[in-house]
Amino acid sequence: QLTPFADAPLDTLDIDATDVDLARFDPHWPHSAFSLTAHARPAAGGFAGTLSLANSAPGRIDAGRIPLLSMSAAYAQAGDKVTLTGIDAKLAGDARAQGNVTIALGARDVAGMLSLERVDLNALHGSLAPTRLGGTVRVAIDASGQSFDGDIADRGRALALSFAARAANGRLVLSRARLVAAAGTLDGRGELALTGNQAFAFDARATHFDPSRLGAFPQGTLEATLKLTGALAPAWQVAANVTLLPGARLGAQPASGHAQASLRKGVARDVSIDLSVGASHVSAAGSAGASGDVMNFAVDSPKLGDIAALIPAGAARVSAGTLHAKGALAIEPAGISGHVDATAAALRFADGVAVQSLALNADVAPPAAGAAASLSQRRLKLDAEATGVTSATRSVARAAAHLRGTLDAHTLTLDANNGSDTLAVAAHGALSVDAKSPAWRGTLDKLDLGGTLALTLAAPASVEIGAQRVHIGAARVAIAGGNLSIGDFVIDHGRIS
Repeated sequence: QLTPFADAPLDTLDIDATDVDLARFDPHWPHSAFSLTAHARPAAGGFAGTLSLANSAPGRIDAGRIPLLSMSAAYAQAGDKVTLTGIDAKLAGDARAQGNVTIALGARDVAGMLSLERVDLNALHGSLAPTRLGGTVRVAIDASGQSFDGDIADRGRALALSFAARAANGRLVLSRARLVAAAGTLDGRGELALTGNQAFAFDARATHFDPSRLGAFPQGTLEATLKLTGALAPAWQVAANVTLLPGARLGAQPASGHAQASLRKGVARDVSIDLSVGASHVSAAGSAGASGDVMNFAVDSPKLGDIAALIPAGAARVSAGTLHAKGALAIEPAGISGHVDATAAALRFADGVAVQSLALNADVAPPAAGAAASLSQRRLKLDAEATGVTSATRSVARAAAHLRGTLDAHTLTLDANNGSDTLAVAAHGALSVDAKSPAWRGTLDKLDLGGTLALTLAAPASVEIGAQRVHIGAARVAIAGGNLSIGDFVIDHGRIS
């Protein structure tokens, strides 16, 4: 309520907002469902009131949510002084943050302190370990600059973080940052220019540091240095250098090597990776992202178990075996091309599958000179052969697959046998690599089963195979000395029709 002729031009202020979703303002922001209530009334020399915020759709940061459940505070303004007292925020995982802030408007000074209790990193981000962190974060702002520091710890997990930073004279300086995990430490310091191209530099040193204590990261002992230099404007760029020092280990295996590259959006220049873990060696050298770039790589692993922890999540987990692979990839704006050769033996997977031997040869042709053919139009050649494939329920003595053509139009053959039982398949079609609904559509030209069950496809049949749907058109097969006609067969999200 406005009172323009009174001593205080604002008599009352009441704000009520519901279901505020930050993602509606910017799709890059996380989703929320905030309800905000604020009330203010005249008080001695100014105003006083309360505010409260509730989020009915909290969640982890990696799920595109905000791990804040609620927040409340009392505020007061008298002259040029504003205070926020009784700040009480509840975070996901039973965490709590409480504190006070004082602002001197005239002097532009800010002083605040926040006490943290039971902060669970896993409730904030799914890849991090469960914790019960507690401690204090402080902020002080005056005419000369802004200072921030904090001390946070989870004594039950032997984790502790301390840091101190100051922004002044156009620079943000991180004077100290130390993360302690049991007997390991990770120390860092850096500097960022707040004007111009926003140049930065950061150095870190890991000593006896085990990444697995923080979350879903490989277990080991990091003895390493990290150096980053670059700029954030007008577009980000960074030169990175990581060096493993004596005493580094991945799991129980000694690790050594280095990795360096100059990076900017969509481009990696002067990449050099040379990593040894136990008896295994991985290397890569070259550039990617610009026309003419080539990245050469090699993997020589007589004991795949040594580097199993480096295999990305979601890929098949290998527990034993050997692997030898090399290739050259051209990763250009026009697409990916290159050649890969790989052989493996005595493979054992975490799900119980075993493969006696595996050979793979793949070629993706570059586009014609001056053309910009998409990956789906590049000429492909793929040959794969496996022997001694076994699982808990079945086995295959030998299987071989061959693909020729492009993703948009190719032929595919598959031959397999297990003793007297044989399988021969031939088909042609197109593979759609749409990330939302990848699917193969084409024609099954040949299907011959021999041995225990003899079956032959009498005429070609249309086939569609997708993530949630399989459709086989009308087909006629010769089986057991007779003929069998099959109408349209569909499996859609597990339902057969």
